[in-house]
Amino acid sequence: MEAASRHLVPVVLELGGKDPMIVLPDANLENASTAAVWGCFTNSGQVCASVKRLYVHESIADRFTDLVLEKARRLRLGDPLKPDTDVGSLIHLRQVELAEGRVRDALREGARLALGGRKRPDLGECFFEPAVFTDVRQEMLVAREEIFGPLLPILRVRDEEEAVRCANDSPFGLTASVFSRRRGIDLARRLKAGTVMVNDCTWTHAACETPWGGVGESGFGRTHGRIGLYEFVVPFHVSVNHALDRQSPWWFPYDASMLEIYRASVRFAGGPGRLRAARDMLRHGFLGRIRKRK
Repeated sequence: MEAASRHLVPVVLELGGKDPMIVLPDANLENASTAAVWGCFTNSGQVCASVKRLYVHESIADRFTDLVLEKARRLRLGDPLKPDTDVGSLIHLRQVELAEGRVRDALREGARLALGGRKRPDLGECFFEPAVFTDVRQEMLVAREEIFGPLLPILRVRDEEEAVRCANDSPFGLTASVFSRRRGIDLARRLKAGTVMVNDCTWTHAACETPWGGVGESGFGRTHGRIGLYEFVVPFHVSVNHALDRQSPWWFPYDASMLEIYRASVRFAGGPGRLRAARDMLRHGFLGRIRKRK
């Protein structure tokens, strides 16, 4: 953006995210837990739209966490070119070191590492086990800073209001997801994100017919779809005065009656009281100002 600004070149920025997922008591827990595991660990968590923080209603938190752990334990870490591999490596050793640091931060702040979170040098220098954290609080780094890796923090919430408040408590706003049989769309409309998915997660960047982009520190502008195409064009407007033999009533000269006409025209455009506004415009000589050209 800095480089483009020197030449007034417009830009579209799709940046990072700290994408929340909310699970309500009426959700299909089997589907939601499978989605959470895939949404966080697909591509080893190296997706801007990965599920990066999970808010679960306290009434179902134990059951849901058990399902997530059960499914995450079955993930097969290994060579991504093999068809029976679920999770491959991180892209660089720096990302492995970053993931290790995030694990240490979470443990130091009081989170519990329920699964994984270790390097796997037996598979290669960039392999890292998918990690699941419980006992996570909103203020912890693992719940606030973007982690481009396979780390999933699970946070309990008392109700929908707390879920929405915590999900929106972030400078990022790329994607979000809500799992609920009845309340999904209602909550989706309250979340601050460029895309909110209901009973699904992560994938819409691959749907080329839908607009893609974020808000806040997740960037601005859109790619994909009709809205995305509009980012690459410059709107052009032509205005034509078809009354060739008449002057505009707004042209010089001005006098006191012109001020009254202007005030009445504003009221006329505003809707209510149009009839009275039109009478006032006529009374102050509106038609007389539309003079024939000399």
